[in-house]
Amino acid sequence: MANPVNLSFVNTVNAARGHERLLIVGSAARIEKDGHKLAPELSDEVWAALTKDLTPGDTGSSRTTYTGTKGTERVTICVLPKGASRHCSPSRSHFVHDLVGSNSGGDGDLGIICLLDDNDHAFATGLACARPFPLFDTKTQSSKTSKKKPTSRTAHIALVGPKSVLKPNTRIVEGANSVRLTARLVDSPCAVINTTTFTAEAKAVAKETGTKIRVIKGETLRDQGFGGLWNVGKGAEEPPALVIMTYTPEKMTKKTKHVVWVGKGMVYDTGGLNIKVGGHMAGMKTDMGGAAAMLGAFRAAALAGVKQKVTALLCLAENAVDAASYRPDDIITHYSGKTVEVDNTDAEGRLVMADGLGYAAKKLNPDYIVDMATLTGAQLVATGKRHAALYCNDGDLEEMTMKAGRYSGDLAHPLPYAPEFFRKDYKSAVADLRNTTKDRMNASSASAGQFLKEHLVDFEGPHLHVDIAGPCSGPDRATGYGVGLLLEMLARS
Repeated sequence: MANPVNLSFVNTVNAARGHERLLIVGSAARIEKDGHKLAPELSDEVWAALTKDLTPGDTGSSRTTYTGTKGTERVTICVLPKGASRHCSPSRSHFVHDLVGSNSGGDGDLGIICLLDDNDHAFATGLACARPFPLFDTKTQSSKTSKKKPTSRTAHIALVGPKSVLKPNTRIVEGANSVRLTARLVDSPCAVINTTTFTAEAKAVAKETGTKIRVIKGETLRDQGFGGLWNVGKGAEEPPALVIMTYTPEKMTKKTKHVVWVGKGMVYDTGGLNIKVGGHMAGMKTDMGGAAAMLGAFRAAALAGVKQKVTALLCLAENAVDAASYRPDDIITHYSGKTVEVDNTDAEGRLVMADGLGYAAKKLNPDYIVDMATLTGAQLVATGKRHAALYCNDGDLEEMTMKAGRYSGDLAHPLPYAPEFFRKDYKSAVADLRNTTKDRMNASSASAGQFLKEHLVDFEGPHLHVDIAGPCSGPDRATGYGVGLLLEMLARS
């Protein structure tokens, strides 16, 4: 099997040079000013030919030349788009990801020198450099043409500000590592990452970070009132679980904020008895992207020693088809005390999330709550494949999250917060709520957020719902979305 690429963030430009491939990434202005000195192997004539007519365009562009020397054999210039629109990242991190990914092939080590227009772009750029190097791979050869035994490769990454090389801090390094962890989990099929193995991953993170972990699983969930988790997951071979992870900073005071994260962890979603048809089931291994993002972010936050207390609730279940599976018409009593009539077993994510949110509201006394989920296909219609959708009862938290998205590269955009327009769609004749809306044309992504909000009984504080159905994964690979956003939110709150 192919070996994953190792990442090494370096303190000097020279440490990124001298490897088989060298990528120089930056704006046209930065490359014109500083690029040639980073590739002294190239003559003035070769450099001029390499950069001639290399225009940024809307998505950036690149050009490669061979050096004819033993050290750095190939040099690639990657020019970023000229600028970013107001709802994109000023770092243009998505294009860093795309350009690095399309120019980093081969078998040897490579150097990546990122020329930043602003030091504030370092975090997003560092995480973007990690995304093209996924960890999950079952290929038996390193490439289609190579018959050699795969060898280990390292990407040596230097982040260069306008004045000097930036020292990579723990937040960048462990953020990048956690992006890859999250992406590995999301890329893995359910035979690899199920509720039991996901729990083992969480335990490994708790051991690595020295943080507390508690696991409630199987029939104990039913007995303790977690009706959503229990019912959704009871038809699967591996039992459902609620994983509770807690990080407490060393300097804990009365003013220390307590942030609670609730992540959707549907390790696979068949749709249940309302089974997905017409090819819609393929890809449902990604339905635990919210929980995976929170596990990755929790790891990085703990290792970086953030100032807030952070509790992560990972709601893990598999929506399987079995004689024991929950059914349409069933009525579920949630941890919040609310009863829910099941209309559609394929609207299962909100049922497991409701229990996590109910627990957060009743037991944890948070300053604010963030939930993250691959919740609705409607999110892609509303905000697209790059921007997560936000449903938030607090304008300040909403605005902060949008800024955090732009400066982490995990873009996000708000939906209308209007409970009075959505509550009526969940009315049931026999229960407090139905689990699906009567009007799917009434802002379905926002109304799904309102269903979750209904389970925050007696909690009046800020609540943010983040729907990541689109940005969680690209055409072929998981993106590790959410790690950067959550870390940047902590840095700003």
